[in-house]
Amino acid sequence: MEVEGRGMLGGRGIEGDGGSPTGFAALVGRNAAVGAMEVGPAARGGAWRDAALALDDWMRARDYAGHDPHDLLSSPVVRALTLGSRWLAVAWTQLGKRSRIDLRPLLGVRPSRNAKGIGLVVASYVRLHSATGEARYREEARRLVEWLGGAVSPGWEGAGWGYPFPWANRDFHAPAGTPSSVVTSFVAHALLDAADAFGWDEARDLARRGGTFVRRSLNRIPGPDELFCFSYTPLDRRGVHNASLLAASLLARLSALDGDGVLAEEALLAARFSAAAQRPDGSWPYGLGARNAWVDSFHTGYVLVALRDIGAALGTDEFDEAIDGGLAYWKRAFLTGPAVGFHPGSAYPIDAHAVAHAILMLLELRDRDPEARGIAERLAGWLVREMRDPSGFYHYLRTRHGTNRLPYMRWVQSWVLRALSELAAVETSSPSSPEARAPQKRTER
Repeated sequence: MEVEGRGMLGGRGIEGDGGSPTGFAALVGRNAAVGAMEVGPAARGGAWRDAALALDDWMRARDYAGHDPHDLLSSPVVRALTLGSRWLAVAWTQLGKRSRIDLRPLLGVRPSRNAKGIGLVVASYVRLHSATGEARYREEARRLVEWLGGAVSPGWEGAGWGYPFPWANRDFHAPAGTPSSVVTSFVAHALLDAADAFGWDEARDLARRGGTFVRRSLNRIPGPDELFCFSYTPLDRRGVHNASLLAASLLARLSALDGDGVLAEEALLAARFSAAAQRPDGSWPYGLGARNAWVDSFHTGYVLVALRDIGAALGTDEFDEAIDGGLAYWKRAFLTGPAVGFHPGSAYPIDAHAVAHAILMLLELRDRDPEARGIAERLAGWLVREMRDPSGFYHYLRTRHGTNRLPYMRWVQSWVLRALSELAAVETSSPSSPEARAPQKRTER
């Protein structure tokens, strides 16, 4: 899941060009180039860079504001119809996620910026600056870092960020703006990326405040031997492995930055709690308890990347065996169709969010698996070829029976930009891998 900006997003269309900084003509020209590009081993970094720049044009034309699969509870009509019931709120949220028809304009849900999405864009701009050397990415990243400084959720110790809409699940209901471990971790990591790349002390200090939020505002679910799991938000005591590990990865990075042994110890205790929950087949349950025992592709990916980041920051190989087993499971369970399946053993549905994160995960782990980079490039080629709309954005979901083409900003566009920018940066620094596969004819659905 997850102010307001300009531009209405609905279906396949776009209402106006939104005043793109590069102009509508440039956007059309770049989109045409991306649509015609060769995506394969011969394409090199230029193809990924051009794909990222075309999507960036589309996003900036809307000032990074859009809708989200989970935002239907922003509607005053929907909130009234839930009658205060969390279960009705969950039902409406599921309707918003599953419908191929954009109900949001009808229900009064306005496009908005999302702190997690903005964090992903900042991290993307760090990579695009590296790949292109263009100062505009540094300048725009600074503007977005300043926005993040003003988007901190009030009322909690440290700096925490949340989604701009209320959301509900089976365990609790979170009001709009409730800060979470997931959003705060992604934002703070992006701030540290920008600080490292551009020397911005204010971004680094803001990320440190994010670490304070993790330590002092999140709850801790105790385990054996002083191990613990961070809560998802300050309002719950729900143990979710990927969320806790993301929080721990932030503490580990800050501990390496500041030489803080207390942060390192807390990160290790949380990491060991979740590493111990790995099943014999290499998978992780989503969270604690029987009803959180399910597994999906991108949350598994979050776990793997977080464990990798914790080990790298703390200089330990303690989690390497868990990472290798988890990656082997992920490849067996989710690479069963044309891209990345959402559920173990199922080729469909294919969520563009899951594909984009898979690209990032595989690039992160490419030194542990000789196939990883080639698979990442193949997935990126599929994403550009099969899920990119002629208007410039990326579709949300592919099923066996069709495609949900709604242009979700945070859930899809920010993640795809992050993946393409990482590929562009990797290609700038090293040659293309031989495992990348040439494109096949696009299949319309």
